[in-house]
Amino acid sequence: MQIQRTRFQVLSVALLALGMNLRAEEPAAPRKKEAASSAAPKVSLSAKLLSPKAIASTTIFELVAQNVTLQPGGSQQFYTQSDYTGVDKVALGFYAATDQDLSATNYLVWWAIPGASSYVVGNYVPGNTFPFLNTGGVQLATFGNQLMVEMRNNGTKPVTITQITAYAIAR
Repeated sequence: MQIQRTRFQVLSVALLALGMNLRAEEPAAPRKKEAASSAAPKVSLSAKLLSPKAIASTTIFELVAQNVTLQPGGSQQFYTQSDYTGVDKVALGFYAATDQDLSATNYLVWWAIPGASSYVVGNYVPGNTFPFLNTGGVQLATFGNQLMVEMRNNGTKPVTITQITAYAIAR
C-alpha cells in the first residue's frame, strides 16, 4: 500500500507540473451507508492536492589528487578536506593521460571518525578492474566522515595519475 501511495504521489506531482488538475471523481474507499438523518454534515470527498517536497541535501565534490607520479613500488596517501557526514556512498574517479596504464596500480580507501586513533581500510580498488587502461571509477559505501585514498604502484614503470576525484551526496 505504501508503494502505491508513493507512486500516486510521484504521478500527482508530475501531473501538477504539467498543469493538470487532480480532483478525484470517486473516493478511493466505498462510501459508508449513512443513517437517515437530515442533520448529517456534508463532507467533501475530493482528493487532497499534493504539494511537492524537497529533501535537503549537500553535494560534495573534491579533487583529491592531481598530477602525481609514483615510481615502481611507491605509494602515496591523499587526505580529503570534505566532511562526509550524512553520506551513504562515495564515488571515486581515477584518470590518467592516454599514454598511462593504471592496471598495475591499486587504491586503498581509508575512513576515520572524529576521536579515532587512526584511519581504517574500508575498500581495496584494483586498477586492473577499470574499463580502460587509463581511467575508471567506483562507488563505495562510507565507513566514517573522514576519507583518505592511498595509491600504490605495483608495476615496473613509473605511473602518473592526472586526477583522483570524489563525489557524494549528504542528506
